[in-house]
Amino acid sequence: ESLSWMDGHFDTQLAGDTNDLGVFENDLRISGPLPFGKSGRNQYNARNTYETKTDGSKRIQSDLGAQLGWRQLTMTNNLRYISDSDQGEDIFKLNTNVSASHGDHRLRLVSDYEFKPDGEFNYLSATYNRRFSNKLDMDLEVTNRPAQSVTEYTGRLDWQAGFMRISPRITYDTNHDFFAGLQTRFGAIKDPSTGDLKMFDRNVTSSGTLSAFVYFDKDGNGEFNEGDQPLPDVSVKAPQNGRRAVTDENGVALFTRMTRLRMTDVYIDKASLPDPTWVPGFEGLSIVPREGYVAQVDFPIHAGGELDGSVFTQVVVVPEDERGEDYVEPAPVYVRNLVLNLYNADGEIEQSVTTDAGGFYYFTQVPPGRYLLMIDEKSAANKKLIRPEPQQIEFTYEGTIIYGNDIVLEAGDDVPSEFVSDLEDYKENHPHIDFSEDDYDLVLNLGDYNSRLLMSVIWYKIKTRFGGLLSDADLFVPPAESFADAKTGKHTLRVGLTGDDISNAYSRCRSMIARDQYCKVEIYPSYMKHAMADSPRGDIVQ
Repeated sequence: ESLSWMDGHFDTQLAGDTNDLGVFENDLRISGPLPFGKSGRNQYNARNTYETKTDGSKRIQSDLGAQLGWRQLTMTNNLRYISDSDQGEDIFKLNTNVSASHGDHRLRLVSDYEFKPDGEFNYLSATYNRRFSNKLDMDLEVTNRPAQSVTEYTGRLDWQAGFMRISPRITYDTNHDFFAGLQTRFGAIKDPSTGDLKMFDRNVTSSGTLSAFVYFDKDGNGEFNEGDQPLPDVSVKAPQNGRRAVTDENGVALFTRMTRLRMTDVYIDKASLPDPTWVPGFEGLSIVPREGYVAQVDFPIHAGGELDGSVFTQVVVVPEDERGEDYVEPAPVYVRNLVLNLYNADGEIEQSVTTDAGGFYYFTQVPPGRYLLMIDEKSAANKKLIRPEPQQIEFTYEGTIIYGNDIVLEAGDDVPSEFVSDLEDYKENHPHIDFSEDDYDLVLNLGDYNSRLLMSVIWYKIKTRFGGLLSDADLFVPPAESFADAKTGKHTLRVGLTGDDISNAYSRCRSMIARDQYCKVEIYPSYMKHAMADSPRGDIVQ
């Protein structure tokens, strides 16, 4: 039920269109299943609308309807009563609609009988529909209007020709009036991906349109050129607007019924790619369709890489001259439930896997690029294992596959290390320090301290004891100029390494840790770019 009041001079629909009358309206609706029959098609509905205006005029409309269904037969009846003080006489009528179907044949009978004021049929009609195919159907209709003493005969075809909808119609009535007409409806779009003009049997200009071009990018340059190939039968999804479309033989998926100004994500359904190892060049994007404009998105597809191997602990081998008669060659102890992370060039985890019961790990569908393979620090610490140095790996656009990349661990205390995407918070905390000339690939984090004084003492101690290890290292922030982190309240001591490799950085930290000095290796994304610039493509760079 709803109640509404609209005051006088209220602008209802058109700008500047005001009404001096106030209107009160009450709308009551009731519906539900009928108490007989098991079919959910047996329903009743009732509605009563009452409207009164401040000038004293009133209008009442009451409807009572029922729908009955049995197999392929449906009957709908609706009684309507209208009392309107502005119209004079009341209206009371019954509308009946009966439809039946069998296969491709459908018959519909409609009658509209007016009890008041005239007591006669307004019209009677019978329609026969024959569906010949998904694209062609026919209607034959007879309509009788007793009040006008006219019977009208209509024949109509509806053909979806693909490029347009063609609907010829012929009408003849008992007054000897004859009409023959042809109605057509079509829409046209110039596909920006191919430049072709595409025709449709519906209006397409009032909605948003998207053309998605999917192709295999063999050389990885992000452009469709010689050697690349369009990919048909790939599913492109736009879940919030348009759902999905499949690419044609030209690799184009066309969305033509997108609701305008409704934002949607657009991405490739990876499961629909012809090769399960292939990956999209990017995850997707969001667009806002608008009418009269065809948005274009290119999706390059690349050959993904694979990497596998086993992780096990170091085996102590007894020299041959010390082996007895009962000596048995020790088997490697594989490490299970160990987390391995593959970092991309932006310092983000591209993929993360966990070793199985046999210590086996497997990365698949790895996008082309340069990566750093690292064992998770916390995962190794829980097992009290020393992680090896991170491995630098490059997956090429040809689809690099690396088998048997085994990793050997030793028991003991690990060298802390972390892939750091940036130190923006640290730099913003020290606006008085000029970091513009810093071009470090690797940084040694030498600990957090509660005060500048303690930081100064530790830095003096480190320079005195480990001067040789840090002779070419640059101090980020002098202790006297350090500001504490707002979250932790501590001062962080960092030094940058220029022109160093990751092995030397680990060696420096390992030496300081052995002398009870905290040290952590922080790796910047730039390290991968510089360290791998001259490496063989597709190789593991140690």
